[in-house]
Amino acid sequence: MGEYVLLQTVPIGRLCRNVGTNLDPPANAQQISPNPNPAGNTIVITSPTEFNALNSFTNNGGIGTNPGGTLTNNLGAKLDNSGTIIGEGLLLNDGVLNNFNLVQGRFNNAGTVNNNGTMFHIATGGLSNTGTINNNGRMSGFTRNGVGGTLNNNVSYNGGLSNSGVFNNNGFVSDSDGTSNNVTGVINNNTGGTIN
Repeated sequence: MGEYVLLQTVPIGRLCRNVGTNLDPPANAQQISPNPNPAGNTIVITSPTEFNALNSFTNNGGIGTNPGGTLTNNLGAKLDNSGTIIGEGLLLNDGVLNNFNLVQGRFNNAGTVNNNGTMFHIATGGLSNTGTINNNGRMSGFTRNGVGGTLNNNVSYNGGLSNSGVFNNNGFVSDSDGTSNNVTGVINNNTGGTIN
């Protein structure tokens, strides 16, 4: 009879580690910190292996993803933002990302966001995009899609939109906060897409 090897899989961010093999993640894979992130402090994401696995992580300061940097918000994790998130790299959201606080709670994306979880943005803080957002989960709140920005909705978007970029809808949109399509804006409601 053949010999069997039992492998144990341990999730680490979006990475997966097979114990007892040479497929271990890079040594620099790490949970972002400190939690809570205080006002005046900025966490800078420079590597492709940084993640949040906490429920919840509170950001009152700044989080910045540099080009080449990746922040993964894991399945089951929650990132509550009352500070500022500036994305020039990649944000992978498999958990919950909340933008709170009427004065703060800003998320400015010039990189790429892949949302497979839930993202909520209040109208006065909200989400500003000049990069690419791929929504394969649930988004709600208000989004400013600027010139050069592309927002691809493949599942569910509930809220308002100020569009100066490209909005591609392949899923369901509930326009509860109003949509303005500016001079440079393009809205494509593709086959299978619904806008209410």
